[in-house]
Amino acid sequence: MSGTDPAHVEALTRVQRMLKETFRLRYVNVSSSGSKITVEVTPETTLLDVLPPEDLTVIERTNTHASGWCTFQDGTSLSYSEKLSAVFLYAQIWLGNTYLRNGVTLHDGAQIVDVGANIGMFSLAASKRWTGLKVLAIEAVPTTAQELRRNLTHHGIEFVIEQCAIGARSGTVELLSRPWAPNIAGRADVVGAVSSMHEFRAEMFRSMKRVAATRAFDTMVDGYTFHGSDVERIVEISLRELGENLENRELTDRPDEKIICQSRTVDEILDAHAVDTVDLLKVDVEGVAAEVIMSISPQRWKTIRQVAMECDREVEAVAERIHSHGFEVVLGPRFGGDEVGDFASVHLYARRPTGSDTPQILDHGKKVKMSGPGYLDPMAGLVLQTLVHVNADAVKRRYASAIARTVQGALNIGTPGSIAVVMRK
Repeated sequence: MSGTDPAHVEALTRVQRMLKETFRLRYVNVSSSGSKITVEVTPETTLLDVLPPEDLTVIERTNTHASGWCTFQDGTSLSYSEKLSAVFLYAQIWLGNTYLRNGVTLHDGAQIVDVGANIGMFSLAASKRWTGLKVLAIEAVPTTAQELRRNLTHHGIEFVIEQCAIGARSGTVELLSRPWAPNIAGRADVVGAVSSMHEFRAEMFRSMKRVAATRAFDTMVDGYTFHGSDVERIVEISLRELGENLENRELTDRPDEKIICQSRTVDEILDAHAVDTVDLLKVDVEGVAAEVIMSISPQRWKTIRQVAMECDREVEAVAERIHSHGFEVVLGPRFGGDEVGDFASVHLYARRPTGSDTPQILDHGKKVKMSGPGYLDPMAGLVLQTLVHVNADAVKRRYASAIARTVQGALNIGTPGSIAVVMRK
């Protein structure tokens, strides 16, 4: 049938009405050109209400606590010392794209300074999109630095590793390394002791439920809102997929390990390696991000083009300091206390403004107040934010696929390949 055939036009109009009612669309337009059907849709502000829970996925993985190599769904191989921590970093940094948002990006041959590199997840993710990257990776925990070296070598990334802590001055510090959660090792005077993995993970589960249940947790993903009730469903599904049964499973209760480590400043390390330009300064250091930022000299700031970091104390002061050096600063959703000095986790993004734009501080996330432990509830908020971003793409793909199948059935089309679904904001 031609696109102007009355029967064909009527059929398209009927499908349009069906889609709007079935999928809660604010806007829908169905058009045809030859054998090609194009469906343009703007969903309601939340996508989760129209899809059953089983349509949400994070990533497939097994649930072991031995070190070794694992391969994720996209074929990426990774060396790790504790698997669930590696899975979280993969979801947050690789799939969730945590550090490359709000205009922060890279280019071929870029120089990355990764403060708190852990097992190298950020550099690995970036290397899949850009070539010839140069990485100066800073990681304090010896066993984690070994995994970092294996991963960067295995993936052919040009790198230098500094095994040391980062702080306001040179010297020595005491670290707490957690064999069961190497992604949250940190300075002993900041992170505090946790008696066992069981205690930590059980409290993390309670924190995630508590944050989601506030229904104050709203986050925007590509223009679509995921509400607190949506997040609560994501928590249940994600934890089920992780295979977590905190009451019944055998857990290895290894105590924190104390490590005496050399501490250096950012300026000192960059000077030692003659780094003239930093295309991206990425910072993820438990509890001391503010100290790291405040210690960078004015001269060194002139060589830094972009910053992406997790900031967990003195957020406003950190944003003001970076902004004072000529950066446009964007703050993401904030989780935690109201007072300066409180633990309030947030991701911060900064870049040089383009053209004659005046740099600003843009706060894109409201503060979520929670009543649980000062450390774990903000961390749970970041975990939830990651899970929402990871699931958003899966939701949209399934949403578009469901629309295409509906059109295929209604118009009796042999293959959905001739149907293009375009999702607009």
